[in-house]
Amino acid sequence: MINGLSEDFSLVSFINPSTKEDHLYYIKKNDWADNPNWKKVGNFEDRLKLIANTLVHPDDHEKFMEMTNRDVVRDMLSKKNAYYVNFRMMINGVVEYWQLKFVMVGKAPDEREQIVAGFISVDESTRLQLEQKEQLETQAEAL
Repeated sequence: MINGLSEDFSLVSFINPSTKEDHLYYIKKNDWADNPNWKKVGNFEDRLKLIANTLVHPDDHEKFMEMTNRDVVRDMLSKKNAYYVNFRMMINGVVEYWQLKFVMVGKAPDEREQIVAGFISVDESTRLQLEQKEQLETQAEAL
C-alpha cells in the first residue's frame, strides 16, 4: 500500500491517530517536501500545522485545518476507506493545486487504527478542468 502511494506522492506518512505519532515514510525531492525541518516535527498534527502555516494558500487555511482535524479524518474514514482534502499551496510565489489523501490501512496488533497520508500534486489536472469549465461557460454565453 505505502509503496504504491509513494510513486506519485510528494510526501507519505504513516500515522497512529490515537497517539498522533507519525513516521515519514517517503519524501520526494521537490520545492517543499524535502524541507529538513520537517523531520524534526513531533507528530502529524504538528506537521499539518506547519504545512498550513507555511504553504497552504491563505484563503484555504481555515478549511484545510478543519478538514484535517484528527476527529474529522477518523470520522470520514469510518465511512469510507479513503478521504481526500483538496487545497492550494503557495510554492515560490506560485499557486499550486494539491490533494491530501488519507487511507485507513487497518489496525495494529494492539487494535489501534493505522492511517497512511499522502500529498499529491493535482495541479495539472485541476488547471485543465478549470480551463475546460471556462471554455464551456464561454460557449454557453455565446449561444
